[in-house]
Amino acid sequence: MLEQDVNNNESLIISAKLTSLFRNLKSIEEETGLYDLYIEYPFLSDKMLDGTYIRAPLFLHPVELIRNKKHGIQWELAYDTDSESMLNRSLFLAIQKMSNLHVRGNL
Repeated sequence: MLEQDVNNNESLIISAKLTSLFRNLKSIEEETGLYDLYIEYPFLSDKMLDGTYIRAPLFLHPVELIRNKKHGIQWELAYDTDSESMLNRSLFLAIQKMSNLHVRGNL
């Protein structure tokens, strides 16, 4: 949880960025009906067989950004229990294409 502190400049800057993100997420949700926000962890960093450097998240964990207006603004990041974490499909497709390695299973 992050609480906006009017006496802390860094807190105000972070809160302003979170406000912008929050508004963008709400706007996209209103237009499309989708709420897509993920924490990506852990990261895979290495070189592919062709020498291409790659750094990408292995898993995408669905989260929700919550804004509480109690005695100022408080921000909270909550795990979305309605959705499951998923493998980064784009990462595995890139590995297949660039290194000619094939991962079996349902991606």
